[in-house]
Amino acid sequence: MNTTTQWNKLLEDNGENLPLDKAMCLMAHEEDSNIVPENLLGRLDKLTEKLYLPSLSDPFDCIARINLHLFQTHGFKGAVADYYHPHNSQLHYVLQERKGIPISLSAIYMEIARKVGFPMNGIGFPGHFIVQTASPTDPPFFIDSFQGGKILCIDDLQCMLQQYSSQKISLQEAIRPISNQKMLLRMSGNLFYAYQKQQNVEGMLRNIDRMLLLQENAFNLHRIRSQLLAKLGKYQEAAHALEVYLEKNPCPQDLEECIQELSLLKGIG
Repeated sequence: MNTTTQWNKLLEDNGENLPLDKAMCLMAHEEDSNIVPENLLGRLDKLTEKLYLPSLSDPFDCIARINLHLFQTHGFKGAVADYYHPHNSQLHYVLQERKGIPISLSAIYMEIARKVGFPMNGIGFPGHFIVQTASPTDPPFFIDSFQGGKILCIDDLQCMLQQYSSQKISLQEAIRPISNQKMLLRMSGNLFYAYQKQQNVEGMLRNIDRMLLLQENAFNLHRIRSQLLAKLGKYQEAAHALEVYLEKNPCPQDLEECIQELSLLKGIG
């Protein structure tokens, strides 16, 4: 079964909340064909060994134990020096090197917590992914995996939103839980930009293809896909991707440019 078929099956069977652990292992295999998803899943499962939560009804005790287990016993930490390296967004490297960016560390945090019976939600905060207990607490609090499990309150996040976010978004919207599908889209987007910094066209294309599988109506991605394929000398495929873009967007702002580019691609191909 190829990876496209596996993605489609995961989405068909689970919808937006497809299993995060299996999906991350599949992503890792796409980034490195030597990775066996089942073996990587076993490595992730192994992280729960010796993690015991005696009282699931006490969220602060559970968080303290998970923090101790992941960040002190196993030494996970935020990747500061090489934040934008693609490895920090890939599960197999994050597990190996024990460092990652906020969303990759948060994903591991969520999966470890889920496997021991303490579900967490991913919070797609602008510019800095965080997690929260699935069961509401009063007052609400959040966990910053990039900073060793630091506890954040609403006031902390309000300050962060005002200081760092250029987006016009309310705090209520910024702290809304997101689906696993949207998490995977954000991970793929991070990988795309990490590869872009390295001018790695094949890596960029892999992640555009994955984003299109996860979000079929992201039609503008076909435009980017066409440009990447052309850079790789795959002119017929680039022309087809551009035709799909024009079919889905019959009156784009760059219509004239697209028509000229399509003619050129067909002439070369």
